[in-house]
Amino acid sequence: MFTGIIKTKSKVNIIKKTDKDLTIKVDLKELNTEMKIGDSIAMNGVCLTITKLEGTSANFDLMHETLKRTTFKDIKENDFVNLEDSLTLKDKIDGHIVYGEVDCEGTIIGKKQVGDSIIYSFKYPKEYKKYIVDKGRVTIDGASLSVIDSEIKEDEFSVSLIPHSLSILNIKDKDVNDKVNLEFDIFAKLMYKQRMA
Repeated sequence: MFTGIIKTKSKVNIIKKTDKDLTIKVDLKELNTEMKIGDSIAMNGVCLTITKLEGTSANFDLMHETLKRTTFKDIKENDFVNLEDSLTLKDKIDGHIVYGEVDCEGTIIGKKQVGDSIIYSFKYPKEYKKYIVDKGRVTIDGASLSVIDSEIKEDEFSVSLIPHSLSILNIKDKDVNDKVNLEFDIFAKLMYKQRMA
């Protein structure tokens, strides 16, 4: 379990890549202080397991199901990824409850500077619209962000990023038409399911 508050970002080294599997190595930087094999790391919002440790770097094996659902199917050498270690009982929850189970991919369709912030707009599969509300939370590449406009179109929403967020998140390295991983708020999903019962 995670909070969506990104701790650092790092570049990916691809160890092995096929259409069914992917093994990557990532420098965990300051997250590596107490990491061990078997621990979970959220990488671009995907909960991954450490399979090997070498100094501050860790290897991760991604299976076909993960590749099918996430942007990792298109990952390239030296792409930046957002990293967060798992939540402990002593941590503050500054973002929201994030499971690291990506629901779908979204596409960046717009970037607009407004003052010091940048508003990003996204297109996503419209069957997930029921989980998006203004001022609700959404996880984008692992980062917990607030929706500022859920009614642009049936399958679009936007968020606004302040300079601090832009300085630490990998989204500043992405452009229009690039893909992101989306995880929708678990509480929105549970409320919708309860309503439908």
